Amino acid sequence: MTEHTPQPPRQQDDIDIKKLLLKFLAYWHWFVAGLILAVLIGWIVNRYTTPVYQVKSSLLIKEYADSSPLSASGPMSGEGLEGFALMDGYTNLYNQQEIIRSWPIIQKTLEELDFEVSYFVEGRVQLRETYRGAPFEVVWKNDHPQLTGLDFHLSIAPDGSIDLSADGENVKVHNYQTRENTGNLPEVSIDESYRAGEYIETDNFAFSIRFKPGFRPKETSGYMFRFNTMEQLKGRYASKLSLEIMEEYSSILSLKLNDAHAGKGINFLNMLMAVYEQDNLDQKNDYARRTIAFISNQLASISDSLNVSEEEMLNFRSDNKVVDLTTQSEILLHRLTELDNQKVLLEAQNKYYHYLHDYITESQELETIMAPSAMGVDDPLLSSLIEDLNGLILEKARLGKVKDSPRLNQLNAQIEQLKDLYKALLKIAMIQKENA
Repeated sequence: MTEHTPQPPRQQDDIDIKKLLLKFLAYWHWFVAGLILAVLIGWIVNRYTTPVYQVKSSLLIKEYADSSPLSASGPMSGEGLEGFALMDGYTNLYNQQEIIRSWPIIQKTLEELDFEVSYFVEGRVQLRETYRGAPFEVVWKNDHPQLTGLDFHLSIAPDGSIDLSADGENVKVHNYQTRENTGNLPEVSIDESYRAGEYIETDNFAFSIRFKPGFRPKETSGYMFRFNTMEQLKGRYASKLSLEIMEEYSSILSLKLNDAHAGKGINFLNMLMAVYEQDNLDQKNDYARRTIAFISNQLASISDSLNVSEEEMLNFRSDNKVVDLTTQSEILLHRLTELDNQKVLLEAQNKYYHYLHDYITESQELETIMAPSAMGVDDPLLSSLIEDLNGLILEKARLGKVKDSPRLNQLNAQIEQLKDLYKALLKIAMIQKENA
Protein backbone atom coordinates (compact mmCIF):
# COMPACT_ATOMS: atom_id res chain seq x y z
CA MET A 1 0.00 0.00 0.00
CA THR A 2 1.47 3.28 -1.06
CA GLU A 3 1.13 6.26 1.21
CA HIS A 4 0.96 9.77 -0.32
CA THR A 5 2.36 12.57 1.74
CA PRO A 6 0.09 15.58 1.43
CA GLN A 7 1.75 18.63 -0.18
CA PRO A 8 1.21 22.06 1.34
CA PRO A 9 -0.94 24.27 -0.85
CA ARG A 10 1.00 26.67 -3.13
CA GLN A 11 0.84 30.34 -2.35
CA GLN A 12 -0.06 32.36 -5.41
CA ASP A 13 0.72 36.06 -5.55
CA ASP A 14 -2.22 37.53 -7.29
CA ILE A 15 -1.38 40.94 -8.83
CA ASP A 16 -4.24 43.32 -8.93
CA ILE A 17 -3.57 45.01 -12.31
CA LYS A 18 -6.47 47.38 -11.93
CA LYS A 19 -5.35 48.60 -8.53
CA LEU A 20 -1.77 49.06 -9.70
CA LEU A 21 -2.92 51.01 -12.77
CA LEU A 22 -5.01 53.33 -10.63
CA LYS A 23 -1.95 54.11 -8.52
CA PHE A 24 0.06 55.09 -11.63
CA LEU A 25 -2.77 57.20 -12.97
CA ALA A 26 -2.84 59.12 -9.71
CA TYR A 27 0.62 60.52 -10.60
CA TRP A 28 0.07 60.93 -14.34
CA HIS A 29 1.12 64.57 -14.31
CA TRP A 30 4.62 63.61 -13.10
CA PHE A 31 5.07 61.20 -16.00
CA VAL A 32 3.95 63.82 -18.51
CA ALA A 33 6.25 66.43 -16.97
CA GLY A 34 9.19 64.00 -17.09
CA LEU A 35 8.51 63.20 -20.74
CA ILE A 36 8.31 66.88 -21.67
CA LEU A 37 11.52 67.62 -19.74
CA ALA A 38 13.36 64.75 -21.48
CA VAL A 39 12.27 65.97 -24.92
CA LEU A 40 13.27 69.55 -24.04
CA ILE A 41 16.72 68.48 -22.81
CA GLY A 42 17.25 66.38 -25.93
CA TRP A 43 16.28 69.30 -28.17
CA ILE A 44 18.64 71.71 -26.33
CA VAL A 45 21.54 69.27 -26.48
CA ASN A 46 20.94 68.58 -30.16
CA ARG A 47 20.50 72.28 -30.97
CA TYR A 48 23.42 73.78 -29.10
CA THR A 49 26.01 70.99 -29.01
CA THR A 50 28.71 71.34 -31.66
CA PRO A 51 28.25 68.41 -34.07
CA VAL A 52 31.20 66.21 -34.94
CA TYR A 53 31.26 64.66 -38.40
CA GLN A 54 33.08 61.49 -39.35
CA VAL A 55 34.50 61.47 -42.85
CA LYS A 56 35.83 58.29 -44.41
CA SER A 57 38.00 57.31 -47.31
CA SER A 58 39.84 54.23 -48.53
CA LEU A 59 43.32 53.80 -49.93
CA LEU A 60 44.56 50.82 -51.95
CA ILE A 61 48.07 49.73 -50.94
CA LYS A 62 49.77 47.55 -53.54
CA GLU A 63 50.57 44.20 -51.98
CA TYR A 64 53.37 43.66 -54.46
CA ALA A 65 54.99 46.88 -55.59
CA ASP A 66 56.14 47.53 -59.13
CA SER A 67 59.71 46.58 -59.74
CA SER A 68 60.84 49.69 -61.53
CA PRO A 69 59.46 52.63 -63.42
CA LEU A 70 62.40 52.53 -65.82
CA SER A 71 62.53 49.27 -67.67
CA ALA A 72 61.35 45.70 -67.65
CA SER A 73 64.75 44.09 -67.84
CA GLY A 74 68.38 44.77 -67.27
CA PRO A 75 70.16 46.28 -64.31
CA MET A 76 67.31 48.75 -63.69
CA SER A 77 64.61 46.10 -63.68
CA GLY A 78 63.08 44.40 -60.65
CA GLU A 79 66.36 42.62 -60.01
CA GLY A 80 68.23 45.89 -60.20
CA LEU A 81 65.96 47.53 -57.61
CA GLU A 82 65.20 44.60 -55.38
CA GLY A 83 67.02 46.17 -52.44
CA PHE A 84 64.59 49.05 -52.25
CA ALA A 85 61.66 48.18 -50.00
CA LEU A 86 59.18 50.35 -51.88
CA MET A 87 60.27 48.95 -55.24
CA ASP A 88 60.01 45.26 -54.69
CA GLY A 89 58.55 42.79 -52.24
CA TYR A 90 55.30 42.59 -50.35
CA THR A 91 54.24 45.78 -48.65
CA ASN A 92 53.71 45.67 -44.90
CA LEU A 93 50.30 47.25 -44.38
CA TYR A 94 50.97 47.94 -40.72
CA ASN A 95 54.10 49.89 -41.63
CA GLN A 96 52.10 51.86 -44.19
CA GLN A 97 49.61 52.79 -41.50
CA GLU A 98 52.39 54.23 -39.36
CA ILE A 99 53.84 56.08 -42.37
CA ILE A 100 50.50 57.68 -43.24
CA ARG A 101 49.87 58.89 -39.69
CA SER A 102 53.49 59.98 -39.15
CA TRP A 103 54.10 63.62 -38.33
CA PRO A 104 56.17 64.43 -41.46
CA ILE A 105 53.34 63.20 -43.73
CA ILE A 106 50.70 65.06 -41.69
CA GLN A 107 52.87 68.19 -41.68
CA LYS A 108 53.31 68.08 -45.47
CA THR A 109 49.55 67.69 -45.77
CA LEU A 110 48.82 70.69 -43.56
CA GLU A 111 51.39 72.80 -45.41
CA GLU A 112 49.30 72.33 -48.56
CA LEU A 113 46.12 73.50 -46.81
CA ASP A 114 45.02 76.83 -45.36
CA PHE A 115 44.30 75.66 -41.81
CA GLU A 116 46.50 78.23 -40.02
CA VAL A 117 43.44 80.43 -39.43
CA SER A 118 40.18 78.98 -38.09
CA TYR A 119 36.93 80.86 -38.72
CA PHE A 120 33.78 80.74 -36.58
CA VAL A 121 30.25 82.15 -36.77
CA GLU A 122 28.88 83.49 -33.49
CA GLY A 123 25.27 82.55 -32.76
CA ARG A 124 23.11 83.44 -29.80
CA VAL A 125 24.45 80.51 -27.82
CA GLN A 126 26.56 78.32 -30.06
CA LEU A 127 29.89 79.07 -31.72
CA ARG A 128 30.01 77.23 -35.06
CA GLU A 129 33.16 76.66 -37.10
CA THR A 130 32.99 77.46 -40.78
CA TYR A 131 35.44 76.61 -43.56
CA ARG A 132 35.67 78.98 -46.51
CA GLY A 133 32.14 80.05 -45.63
CA ALA A 134 32.98 83.25 -43.76
CA PRO A 135 32.25 86.43 -45.74
CA PHE A 136 35.73 87.75 -45.00
CA GLU A 137 39.33 86.56 -45.20
CA VAL A 138 42.22 87.24 -42.83
CA VAL A 139 45.25 88.16 -44.94
CA TRP A 140 48.32 87.80 -42.77
CA LYS A 141 52.11 87.78 -43.04
CA ASN A 142 54.06 84.71 -42.06
CA ASP A 143 57.23 86.79 -41.66
CA HIS A 144 55.63 88.78 -38.84
CA PRO A 145 54.92 87.45 -35.31
CA GLN A 146 51.30 86.48 -34.66
CA LEU A 147 49.25 85.82 -31.52
CA THR A 148 48.22 82.16 -31.49
CA GLY A 149 45.37 80.61 -29.55
CA LEU A 150 43.73 84.02 -29.03
CA ASP A 151 40.11 84.49 -30.09
CA PHE A 152 39.66 87.60 -32.25
CA HIS A 153 35.98 88.67 -32.26
CA LEU A 154 34.60 90.64 -35.18
CA SER A 155 31.41 92.62 -35.30
CA ILE A 156 30.63 93.70 -38.86
CA ALA A 157 28.18 96.61 -39.13
CA PRO A 158 25.94 97.34 -42.15
CA ASP A 159 28.17 100.28 -43.10
CA GLY A 160 31.15 97.92 -43.46
CA SER A 161 32.98 99.00 -40.31
CA ILE A 162 34.62 96.28 -38.24
CA ASP A 163 34.84 96.24 -34.45
CA LEU A 164 37.76 94.00 -33.48
CA SER A 165 38.12 92.78 -29.90
CA ALA A 166 40.18 90.16 -28.11
CA ASP A 167 40.98 89.37 -24.49
CA GLY A 168 43.31 86.71 -23.18
CA GLU A 169 45.97 85.76 -20.68
CA ASN A 170 49.34 84.07 -21.24
CA VAL A 171 49.03 84.46 -25.00
CA LYS A 172 51.84 82.97 -27.11
CA VAL A 173 53.66 85.09 -29.71
CA HIS A 174 54.59 82.78 -32.58
CA ASN A 175 57.05 83.06 -35.46
CA TYR A 176 55.64 81.09 -38.40
CA GLN A 177 58.91 81.04 -40.32
CA THR A 178 60.93 79.38 -37.56
CA ARG A 179 57.82 77.68 -36.12
CA GLU A 180 58.81 78.69 -32.61
CA ASN A 181 57.18 80.73 -29.88
CA THR A 182 59.14 83.95 -29.42
CA GLY A 183 57.34 85.36 -26.42
CA ASN A 184 54.47 85.17 -23.97
CA LEU A 185 52.12 88.06 -23.15
CA PRO A 186 50.67 87.91 -19.62
CA GLU A 187 47.57 89.80 -20.73
CA VAL A 188 46.10 90.94 -24.05
CA SER A 189 43.20 93.36 -24.46
CA ILE A 190 42.14 94.69 -27.89
CA ASP A 191 39.10 96.82 -28.70
CA GLU A 192 39.44 98.84 -31.89
CA SER A 193 37.47 99.76 -35.00
CA TYR A 194 38.79 99.33 -38.54
CA ARG A 195 37.68 99.39 -42.14
CA ALA A 196 37.74 96.36 -44.42
CA GLY A 197 41.13 95.97 -46.08
CA GLU A 198 42.87 98.22 -43.57
CA TYR A 199 46.27 96.83 -42.57
CA ILE A 200 46.53 96.25 -38.82
CA GLU A 201 50.05 95.95 -37.41
CA THR A 202 51.56 95.88 -33.93
CA ASP A 203 54.74 94.35 -32.55
CA ASN A 204 52.95 91.07 -31.88
CA PHE A 205 50.51 90.65 -34.79
CA ALA A 206 49.86 91.91 -38.30
CA PHE A 207 47.00 91.22 -40.72
CA SER A 208 44.15 92.77 -42.65
CA ILE A 209 40.50 91.75 -42.90
CA ARG A 210 39.12 91.74 -46.42
CA PHE A 211 35.54 91.14 -47.45
CA LYS A 212 34.94 88.52 -50.11
CA PRO A 213 33.59 89.70 -53.47
CA GLY A 214 29.86 90.37 -53.38
CA PHE A 215 29.56 90.61 -49.58
CA ARG A 216 27.35 93.50 -48.45
CA PRO A 217 26.45 93.35 -44.74
CA LYS A 218 22.75 94.06 -44.18
CA GLU A 219 22.77 93.73 -40.42
CA THR A 220 25.35 93.54 -37.66
CA SER A 221 26.80 90.03 -37.53
CA GLY A 222 29.40 88.45 -35.30
CA TYR A 223 32.35 86.25 -36.25
CA MET A 224 35.54 85.00 -34.69
CA PHE A 225 38.92 83.79 -35.95
CA ARG A 226 41.97 82.23 -34.36
CA PHE A 227 45.58 81.58 -35.43
CA ASN A 228 46.88 78.01 -35.08
CA THR A 229 50.50 76.83 -35.00
CA MET A 230 51.73 73.91 -37.06
CA GLU A 231 52.43 71.94 -33.87
CA GLN A 232 48.85 72.46 -32.70
CA LEU A 233 47.45 71.38 -36.05
CA LYS A 234 49.67 68.30 -36.27
CA GLY A 235 48.68 67.15 -32.79
CA ARG A 236 45.02 67.84 -33.44
CA TYR A 237 44.78 65.96 -36.74
CA ALA A 238 47.03 63.11 -35.65
CA SER A 239 44.66 62.46 -32.74
CA LYS A 240 41.57 62.69 -34.98
CA LEU A 241 42.90 60.32 -37.63
CA SER A 242 42.38 56.57 -37.41
CA LEU A 243 43.39 53.86 -39.87
CA GLU A 244 42.51 50.20 -40.10
CA ILE A 245 42.64 47.36 -42.57
CA MET A 246 39.14 47.00 -43.99
CA GLU A 247 39.07 43.20 -44.09
CA GLU A 248 41.35 40.30 -43.38
CA TYR A 249 43.63 39.50 -46.33
CA SER A 250 42.72 42.88 -47.82
CA SER A 251 45.25 45.50 -48.93
CA ILE A 252 42.80 48.40 -48.59
CA LEU A 253 43.22 50.82 -45.71
CA SER A 254 40.21 52.62 -44.29
CA LEU A 255 40.91 56.22 -43.21
CA LYS A 256 38.54 57.91 -40.77
CA LEU A 257 38.63 61.45 -39.41
CA ASN A 258 36.36 63.17 -36.88
CA ASP A 259 36.05 66.90 -37.49
CA ALA A 260 33.68 69.71 -36.54
CA HIS A 261 33.43 70.66 -40.21
CA ALA A 262 32.80 67.95 -42.79
CA GLY A 263 34.28 69.90 -45.71
CA LYS A 264 37.48 70.58 -43.80
CA GLY A 265 37.84 66.90 -42.93
CA ILE A 266 37.22 65.83 -46.54
CA ASN A 267 39.89 68.22 -47.84
CA PHE A 268 42.37 66.96 -45.25
CA LEU A 269 41.85 63.28 -46.15
CA ASN A 270 42.08 63.97 -49.88
CA MET A 271 45.31 65.94 -49.43
CA LEU A 272 46.72 63.32 -47.03
CA MET A 273 46.35 60.56 -49.64
CA ALA A 274 47.83 62.78 -52.35
CA VAL A 275 50.84 63.64 -50.16
CA TYR A 276 51.36 59.98 -49.22
CA GLU A 277 51.37 58.90 -52.89
CA GLN A 278 53.69 61.77 -53.85
CA ASP A 279 56.05 60.86 -51.00
CA ASN A 280 56.27 57.28 -52.27
CA LEU A 281 56.92 58.54 -55.79
CA ASP A 282 59.63 60.93 -54.58
CA GLN A 283 61.35 58.09 -52.72
CA LYS A 284 61.34 55.92 -55.84
CA ASN A 285 62.57 58.74 -58.07
CA ASP A 286 65.38 59.61 -55.66
CA TYR A 287 66.48 55.98 -55.52
CA ALA A 288 66.34 55.68 -59.32
CA ARG A 289 68.38 58.88 -59.80
CA ARG A 290 71.14 57.73 -57.47
CA THR A 291 71.19 54.26 -59.03
CA ILE A 292 71.42 55.71 -62.54
CA ALA A 293 74.23 58.05 -61.45
CA PHE A 294 76.21 55.16 -59.96
CA ILE A 295 75.73 52.93 -63.01
CA SER A 296 76.57 55.80 -65.38
CA ASN A 297 79.89 56.27 -63.60
CA GLN A 298 80.61 52.56 -63.94
CA LEU A 299 79.67 52.57 -67.62
CA ALA A 300 81.99 55.51 -68.23
CA SER A 301 84.79 53.60 -66.54
CA ILE A 302 84.08 50.46 -68.59
CA SER A 303 83.92 52.50 -71.80
CA ASP A 304 87.34 53.99 -71.08
CA SER A 305 88.77 50.51 -70.48
CA LEU A 306 87.32 49.18 -73.75
CA ASN A 307 88.69 52.13 -75.68
CA VAL A 308 92.15 51.51 -74.24
CA SER A 309 91.95 47.78 -75.11
CA GLU A 310 90.81 48.54 -78.66
CA GLU A 311 93.62 51.04 -79.14
CA GLU A 312 96.21 48.54 -77.85
CA MET A 313 94.92 45.88 -80.25
CA LEU A 314 95.12 48.27 -83.21
CA ASN A 315 98.65 49.28 -82.21
CA PHE A 316 99.64 45.62 -81.94
CA ARG A 317 98.34 44.91 -85.45
CA SER A 318 100.04 47.97 -86.83
CA ASP A 319 103.40 47.30 -85.16
CA ASN A 320 103.46 43.65 -86.16
CA LYS A 321 101.88 44.20 -89.60
CA VAL A 322 99.16 41.68 -88.78
CA VAL A 323 96.18 41.97 -91.10
CA ASP A 324 94.56 38.54 -90.89
CA LEU A 325 94.54 36.45 -87.75
CA THR A 326 94.76 32.71 -87.78
CA THR A 327 92.04 30.55 -86.19
CA GLN A 328 94.13 29.96 -83.08
CA SER A 329 94.77 33.67 -82.73
CA GLU A 330 91.06 34.39 -83.01
CA ILE A 331 90.36 31.86 -80.23
CA LEU A 332 93.00 33.48 -78.04
CA LEU A 333 91.61 36.93 -78.79
CA HIS A 334 88.07 35.75 -77.95
CA ARG A 335 89.32 34.25 -74.70
CA LEU A 336 91.17 37.46 -73.91
CA THR A 337 87.99 39.42 -74.49
CA GLU A 338 86.07 37.14 -72.11
CA LEU A 339 88.75 37.60 -69.45
CA ASP A 340 88.60 41.34 -69.94
CA ASN A 341 84.83 41.28 -69.48
CA GLN A 342 85.16 39.21 -66.31
CA LYS A 343 87.79 41.60 -65.06
CA VAL A 344 85.53 44.58 -65.69
CA LEU A 345 82.64 42.85 -63.88
CA LEU A 346 84.83 41.98 -60.89
CA GLU A 347 86.15 45.52 -60.76
CA ALA A 348 82.58 46.86 -60.80
CA GLN A 349 81.60 44.50 -58.00
CA ASN A 350 84.69 45.50 -56.05
CA LYS A 351 83.77 49.19 -56.46
CA TYR A 352 80.27 48.40 -55.24
CA TYR A 353 81.63 46.72 -52.11
CA HIS A 354 83.85 49.72 -51.43
CA TYR A 355 80.90 52.05 -52.10
CA LEU A 356 78.76 50.08 -49.65
CA HIS A 357 81.54 49.96 -47.06
CA ASP A 358 82.14 53.71 -47.22
CA TYR A 359 78.43 54.44 -47.25
CA ILE A 360 77.73 52.44 -44.09
CA THR A 361 80.85 53.25 -42.09
CA GLU A 362 81.11 56.97 -42.88
CA SER A 363 77.55 58.22 -43.49
CA GLN A 364 75.88 59.57 -40.37
CA GLU A 365 72.51 60.36 -42.00
CA LEU A 366 71.87 57.36 -44.23
CA GLU A 367 69.76 57.32 -47.36
CA THR A 368 68.39 54.25 -49.09
CA ILE A 369 71.14 52.00 -50.45
CA MET A 370 71.43 50.72 -54.00
CA ALA A 371 70.70 47.01 -54.39
CA PRO A 372 73.65 44.58 -54.96
CA SER A 373 72.05 43.12 -58.09
CA ALA A 374 72.32 46.51 -59.80
CA MET A 375 76.06 45.79 -60.12
CA GLY A 376 75.78 42.04 -60.69
CA VAL A 377 76.41 41.06 -57.06
CA ASP A 378 74.40 37.89 -56.46
CA ASP A 379 74.28 37.62 -52.68
CA PRO A 380 70.83 36.77 -51.22
CA LEU A 381 71.92 37.49 -47.64
CA LEU A 382 73.34 40.89 -48.55
CA SER A 383 70.23 41.75 -50.58
CA SER A 384 67.98 40.78 -47.68
CA LEU A 385 69.96 42.87 -45.22
CA ILE A 386 69.89 45.89 -47.55
CA GLU A 387 66.13 45.56 -47.93
CA ASP A 388 65.75 45.51 -44.13
CA LEU A 389 68.05 48.49 -43.70
CA ASN A 390 66.28 50.49 -46.42
CA GLY A 391 62.96 49.87 -44.69
CA LEU A 392 64.33 51.18 -41.37
CA ILE A 393 65.94 54.21 -43.03
CA LEU A 394 62.68 55.16 -44.80
CA GLU A 395 60.65 54.81 -41.61
CA LYS A 396 63.17 56.93 -39.71
CA ALA A 397 63.07 59.61 -42.41
CA ARG A 398 59.30 59.78 -42.24
CA LEU A 399 59.31 60.12 -38.46
CA GLY A 400 61.33 63.31 -38.86
CA LYS A 401 63.08 65.02 -35.97
CA VAL A 402 60.69 63.94 -33.25
CA LYS A 403 62.25 64.41 -29.84
CA ASP A 404 62.04 61.68 -27.19
CA SER A 405 60.36 59.22 -29.54
CA PRO A 406 60.61 55.58 -28.33
CA ARG A 407 60.13 54.34 -31.90
CA LEU A 408 62.92 56.61 -33.19
CA ASN A 409 65.31 55.31 -30.52
CA GLN A 410 64.34 51.76 -31.44
CA LEU A 411 64.97 52.44 -35.13
CA ASN A 412 68.40 53.94 -34.41
CA ALA A 413 69.36 50.86 -32.38
CA GLN A 414 68.17 48.49 -35.14
CA ILE A 415 70.04 50.49 -37.81
CA GLU A 416 73.26 50.35 -35.80
CA GLN A 417 72.89 46.58 -35.36
CA LEU A 418 72.42 46.09 -39.11
CA LYS A 419 75.37 48.36 -39.87
CA ASP A 420 77.60 46.25 -37.59
CA LEU A 421 76.38 43.12 -39.34
CA TYR A 422 77.06 44.75 -42.71
CA LYS A 423 80.62 45.61 -41.74
CA ALA A 424 81.37 42.00 -40.84
CA LEU A 425 79.67 40.66 -43.97
CA LEU A 426 81.38 43.15 -46.27
CA LYS A 427 84.76 42.38 -44.77
CA ILE A 428 84.30 38.68 -45.52
CA ALA A 429 83.02 39.41 -49.05
CA MET A 430 85.92 41.74 -49.89
CA ILE A 431 88.45 39.16 -48.67
CA GLN A 432 86.83 36.52 -50.85
CA LYS A 433 86.95 38.83 -53.89
CA GLU A 434 90.61 39.62 -53.33
CA ASN A 435 91.46 35.93 -53.13
CA ALA A 436 89.40 35.11 -56.24
